[in-house]
Amino acid sequence: MASRSPSSKTLISRTAPSKSIWSACLAKALLTTNGRADDQARRNHSTQYVSQPDFPWFRLRKENPGVYESYVDIEQKAWTKVKIVVSGTKAQLYVNGAAQPSLIVNDLKLGDGHGQIALWTGSDTEAYFSQLKIE
Repeated sequence: MASRSPSSKTLISRTAPSKSIWSACLAKALLTTNGRADDQARRNHSTQYVSQPDFPWFRLRKENPGVYESYVDIEQKAWTKVKIVVSGTKAQLYVNGAAQPSLIVNDLKLGDGHGQIALWTGSDTEAYFSQLKIE
């Protein structure tokens, strides 16, 4: 799947089966404004994992610094190819055709399961999605 995000946040998420899409979800976020920032700490937050509502980014960052966030070279106003591989409670995020994952999560907080897939952007973000494939 490719996404073009002129602004800051694009999330790809899996939601647990329930009546509310927000009841539980895991997400991989791409923060394009951080990808080429002049500040290394900000760059290190250019992709992150969250599992709402119990494990938001600020909790994961506080309790496990550097584990659920990573640097990836992404830029604003450019198409970004994204591939997410999920197997059981593990997930890998590949960006722009890289052979190695940019982010590895070995303990998905929703556990091993299934659900729906959602594409989401922040309210201040203009993003486009193309060529979505689910295998």
